[in-house]
Amino acid sequence: MTENQYRWQHDRPTHVVSRPRLIDPIVAALRRGIAVKLIGGRGMGKSVLLWQIEAQLADADTRVVLIPEPPVDTTVAGCLRDLADRLGLDPPMRITPDAIMTAAEQQLGVRRIIVLIDEVDQYVLVDGTGALARSWFNRLESLRKSWIDRFSVVIAGGLGVLHVAHVLGSGLLSRAESDS
Repeated sequence: MTENQYRWQHDRPTHVVSRPRLIDPIVAALRRGIAVKLIGGRGMGKSVLLWQIEAQLADADTRVVLIPEPPVDTTVAGCLRDLADRLGLDPPMRITPDAIMTAAEQQLGVRRIIVLIDEVDQYVLVDGTGALARSWFNRLESLRKSWIDRFSVVIAGGLGVLHVAHVLGSGLLSRAESDS
C-alpha cells in the first residue's frame, strides 16, 4: 500500500493541490483589509490552505505571520508578545497593537501585516470560559479597524469558530467574510 501524499499529520504535505478559486478571493480580501474566517472539520485542509495563502502574500511590503496555536502565556498580553516575536520585532516595553504596527514599519520596513490564526477552537479551550478568545479576537478587530488596509487577519478552525462568533460575541469573527 502506498503512502497518502496528501496526508500531512502536523507536517507539510509532500504534494499540495493548487486551489486558486479558493485562494485568490481570500488573498484579494486580505489585501483590502478584510477579515476572513475558514471553517471546516479536522483534516479538511485548513492549515494547508493557510500555508498556500501565506506563500502567495509574501512580499517586501507585507509580512505574513502564521500562528498555529495559542501562545504559552494565555493572556492578551501573551498573544501580543507572541505576535511581536513571530514578526521578529524588538518590542517596546509596553506591547500594544499600535506599537506592534509602528515597530513593524520602523524596524522591518513592513507596511502591511497579515495574521493567519489556525486552530481557533483551542483559544476557547485554554481557559474554559472563552475569555481569552473573546478578548484577543476583539483586540484584533480593533487593530484591523484602526489600521485599515494595513492589517488583516484570517481565522481558521472547526465549529468552535461559530461558538466564538455567536456565543462569545467576537466582533472579528461575526463580521469576518466566510470562506468555508
